[in-house]
Amino acid sequence: AIVAGTEGVLRVLAAKELIDEAPAPRYDTRLVRGSRWMRASRSGILHLDVALGDDVKEDQDLATIFDPFGKRLGGIRSRAAGIVIGHSQRPLVNRGDAVVHVAAPDTAAGRTG
Repeated sequence: AIVAGTEGVLRVLAAKELIDEAPAPRYDTRLVRGSRWMRASRSGILHLDVALGDDVKEDQDLATIFDPFGKRLGGIRSRAAGIVIGHSQRPLVNRGDAVVHVAAPDTAAGRTG
């Protein structure tokens, strides 16, 4: 995170013509206009099926909730296409807990690089 932040500051300084050169971005930039948390429908043991930065489609499985004996209690699906920008680090969830944070990309802006 420190390297990404430092490189970003250097790019801003170069854009303001305060320095001559800055490192090129390593990733495509995506503009988002909103995000939403997908929440647990049941209490139990959480198993995530996605990671930070993953692109997800609408209705894609994001996580599964199990009971202590391994029986599947339910799943969590994405309600919108987007990119995973956050997720729970706790293996135990209660009904209603925030589990996966999905940012919806701005389709009008698209990707820039």
